Amino acid sequence: MGTYDGERPDHYGFTFPNAIESGQLDNRVILANQRIQLRWSVDGEQSAPFQVVEAATMDNQHGFLTTYFFCLHNQQPVVFVTGTTNGDDLYVRTSQNSELQA
Repeated sequence: MGTYDGERPDHYGFTFPNAIESGQLDNRVILANQRIQLRWSVDGEQSAPFQVVEAATMDNQHGFLTTYFFCLHNQQPVVFVTGTTNGDDLYVRTSQNSELQA
């Protein structure tokens, strides 16, 4: 389920794009041990360093949710993924799925 098809994916209470647009995730996203600010962008034309243009959530093979953020980082495409299941912070990493990075 993803924003690309008009859905509102939900990752354990974080519903996208609302969780980003409303500021619910401000100072709560961690990439490589650094806090980053995600900003929602419908066209990728903002000046923010981390612009999310689409989000998708799915169940993984073990019954847990996995969410993908299709982003522009300093205007370069990147896909972040998270499997965070609880806590105040959302830990993301760069997806190693080469099909998603293409």
